[in-house]
Amino acid sequence: SLFSRGKLSAEAIFNVSDFSVTVQTHLTRVYVALAVCFVSAAIGVALHAWILPLPSILCFLGVIGCMLAVMHTGPVINARRWALLAAFGAMQGMSIAPLIEMVLATDVEGSAIVMRAVVGTAAIFTALSGSAYFARRRAMFWLGGLLSSAVSILFWLSLFNLFWRGSFLGDIQLYGGLLIFCGYVLFHTQMIVERFHAGDKDFVAHAVDLFVDAVAIFVRILIILKRNADKKKERK
Repeated sequence: SLFSRGKLSAEAIFNVSDFSVTVQTHLTRVYVALAVCFVSAAIGVALHAWILPLPSILCFLGVIGCMLAVMHTGPVINARRWALLAAFGAMQGMSIAPLIEMVLATDVEGSAIVMRAVVGTAAIFTALSGSAYFARRRAMFWLGGLLSSAVSILFWLSLFNLFWRGSFLGDIQLYGGLLIFCGYVLFHTQMIVERFHAGDKDFVAHAVDLFVDAVAIFVRILIILKRNADKKKERK
């Protein structure tokens, strides 16, 4: 979490000046590291589908282990850390591969659905991160508390849904989760800037935050598109 890396000064919190060249350079490095995650995730999906279909629990443990390794080997940037970042992206890709494979296997338009989810995620992520990048004021900084509360509410709803299953609660979790992670893209983008001003220049760790947001958005968009496709089939 961005809150766990260093402390924000009052000056950084209330700073409303435009982004400097150094901040732009840092964000460029963040997006390069993010691109490494995306490419690695695509490779991970292919590996799971054609070569190494690992059980979901191993993929989950791999994601957690690689993420912790990336976070705890910073802020030094070296070949080993880049390799850990790529491994994290690949394991994340392998963890969502079963969902993608299910969509491809159960729908004749599966490949089109996956591509629409990819394009939709890219468009949403770019628009949100870009708006946070060009925003003059740091208003999105205050989203942190609201988003944390929303995550807690969704957690308790998911527990409640285990005992009282209903499509309404499932929809709240799905669409609410999508909105929450869209909010986190805004929040994390501006928090990265504030962390940079506070002396935290670990762009690899910053990229991990945004990558987790992007994957969460992709998964939810893919599920929504799959549901909509199934409903269209039922109407026919």
